[in-house]
Amino acid sequence: MRAAWLVLLILLSTLPIPHVGAESTPSLTCPETVALVPGQATSVSFIQHGVGDATLGFDDLFEVEITDVVNTTEGDNRTWTGTFTATLDAPSGHLDLTVNLAHGGTTLSTCTVDVWIRAASALVLGASEQSTLTVNEG
Repeated sequence: MRAAWLVLLILLSTLPIPHVGAESTPSLTCPETVALVPGQATSVSFIQHGVGDATLGFDDLFEVEITDVVNTTEGDNRTWTGTFTATLDAPSGHLDLTVNLAHGGTTLSTCTVDVWIRAASALVLGASEQSTLTVNEG
């Protein structure tokens, strides 16, 4: 019986050992929704998992201006941060923004962000001799 186990161990030791490693292709995590008020700048961040060489690109939305896109690397993640501003004449509503992580001409990862353009709040708070909270929906 011991001889059988010894033969089995010798046979198993000659089998190849599978190599398991980290994912080499970077992936991208995006916020689900970004709320914008026309004319007000909003900082938005995207996380690239895996720090291989890549560039971040956005599909064109005429209602949204994207500027000052920079990235920082910490460990195995790269954080891309940009400033999003809805144009002053942008209509209220939802738009889909496709974000692309690419290297050369190859797309490595994509995600879609729901850009919600909404009117500025019409909430008016005031206090006088008698405190009153007034909410004007608009």
